[in-house]
Amino acid sequence: MPALFLLTPGTRAGLVGERLRVEVPPEDGEQPAPPREIPLNDIDTVLLTDRVALTMPALAEIDLLFNHGGRLWILDCKDTSPEAGYLAQLHRFVDLRSEPAQKVWDIVSERLRVSQARVIKDDILMARELGGLLGHVVCVRRSEPDEQVRKFARDHGVDVVSKQQLPTELKRLLYPCAPADAATLQTLKERFAAR
Repeated sequence: MPALFLLTPGTRAGLVGERLRVEVPPEDGEQPAPPREIPLNDIDTVLLTDRVALTMPALAEIDLLFNHGGRLWILDCKDTSPEAGYLAQLHRFVDLRSEPAQKVWDIVSERLRVSQARVIKDDILMARELGGLLGHVVCVRRSEPDEQVRKFARDHGVDVVSKQQLPTELKRLLYPCAPADAATLQTLKERFAAR
């Protein structure tokens, strides 16, 4: 995996098309070096210090990046439409009363589900790689992914949170040792009393 280390204070980096443009400041009394453009396909990882400036397009792939408790946190909010939405739109045009039509419908449903899971898994891997070893990655999704995708995310150290539960879940993740509030305690009490 080729890595690019940008450590010189005052270095500027930004995206120019499919290339990363790097400008290193001149040393005392020297002429500035010409900017270097590196194809993005040639780089797997970029490591930089806080003294290196990134232009906004270079940060466009990151939805939210922050430091909390000495840890890098990345929120990945990219999401595709759930396959259920595609099927609901398609359902209006398909007559499922015949057995062959139902079989085709089942095949299309399964392929869409598998395709959607593959996209989400690729997204999780990209976010995990971006987070590095010490980063905490949270993927925010509009719809609940299936258990297979959730297990995949857990195995890769990524939390998957639904958009509707984001405030609550993010608070839980940021403050894991916070005391439980009265509503949570009441819910637990009711759940265990029912058993």
